[in-house]
Amino acid sequence: MACRVYGTLSDIQGNAISGAGVSVSLTIRNQYYDSGDDVTKILFPSSVSITTDSNGYWEVNLLDNENMVNPSYYKFEFTYDGETYVWEKYIPDQTEAEFTTLSDMG
Repeated sequence: MACRVYGTLSDIQGNAISGAGVSVSLTIRNQYYDSGDDVTKILFPSSVSITTDSNGYWEVNLLDNENMVNPSYYKFEFTYDGETYVWEKYIPDQTEAEFTTLSDMG
């Protein structure tokens, strides 16, 4: 199932960070996804990049980790002001999830 993952990027004072880079990739390349309909498994794309809007908002549609053939997590990289911040998260089998509610790897 596709899950819309979204969030708002802000600095320590709570100000929106617009134009920040958000990159999302799987921790295992060439991942296969079980679509559950007896069709050959789908090769999953390895990464996607987006940019936060003027309010610091971003969103991306991802396939859930629960139906992947090999256990994997997504690596989220947020880049702004010359710094990159990295988290590895598990995407649940649901229609949407706010980034801060996602389970960390491990």
